[in-house]
Amino acid sequence: MVTIGIDVSKARLDIARLTTAASSPQVWHVANAADAIAALVEELAASAVTLVALEATGPYHAALVTALVDADLPVTLINPAQIKAFRQTLGQRNTTDRADALLIARFAHLHGAQLRRVPPAEPRQQRLRELVRYRADLLARQTALTNQHTAATLQAETTVLPLLAADLAHLAGQRQAVEAAIQAVLATIPEAAVLLTIPGVGWRTVAVVLAELPCALWGNAKAAAAYAGVHPEHHQSGTRLTSRMSKRGNPQLRQALYCAAVPSLRWNTTLAATFDRHVQRGMAKLAALGAVMHQLLRRMMGTLRAWYREHDTAPLALVEDTAMPIAA
Repeated sequence: MVTIGIDVSKARLDIARLTTAASSPQVWHVANAADAIAALVEELAASAVTLVALEATGPYHAALVTALVDADLPVTLINPAQIKAFRQTLGQRNTTDRADALLIARFAHLHGAQLRRVPPAEPRQQRLRELVRYRADLLARQTALTNQHTAATLQAETTVLPLLAADLAHLAGQRQAVEAAIQAVLATIPEAAVLLTIPGVGWRTVAVVLAELPCALWGNAKAAAAYAGVHPEHHQSGTRLTSRMSKRGNPQLRQALYCAAVPSLRWNTTLAATFDRHVQRGMAKLAALGAVMHQLLRRMMGTLRAWYREHDTAPLALVEDTAMPIAA
């Protein structure tokens, strides 16, 4: 059994090769660049690698994961919180890139059977994810510029006001274009039209859910809730038992579900009843809204599961020849 642990940074990749838990590891590093990644993948593909494990590190690991998956190597992305907890159980205090790579390899060696493998990228979902995240970035910049424009207006800074107005107009145009592109991609994904039949669920929520949630989890309510971090997390100490939202999951999914849960209280009677029931039992309104988020995602996955059974198909297995309408 050969396990590879890779610590990813912007400039380089630290790699640790582990054959058994007690064996002496081999540790080296290469640049985090296209040519070095290609050489590394070729080397790993030529050896009997059981599992390649690395932490999720934002954009820095994307090229490496894509290359490894394209080479049909078994790859898993590990939550950094798991590695941190594993380090604490071993009593390690200091962290270096070399030590982290070895730690990842040891964690993967012990828990490899329970770790989810990264599936090959689905082109439509990959494009949708890129567009959705770009739209989120546009919204953040638009909010910042709006705040600057408001402050400049109050302070009568006439010099920068035209510049800020021009920037806002440009961002508004960019946002309109990217939203049109998102809806065009959604029109090629049958699941989008299915989810839009749920009261209170709009195309923006559907876009984020289908972009951020792995295809393998579509229709799996329990796994989807865990991935989003909206499932309840129980804590017991003696006779005291408390429960709260996990929040150990994809933050983009939770944000989208929150934005959908608030208007759903008006349009979805079932979710509104859930909210009222929790509040009447003494739950704080924000916590009750979290329960609505959980139920909303589970309902979305249950709707997909029923649709898959009805059509005897799997996620993203159907591609319509004509575009499906997307609700406003």
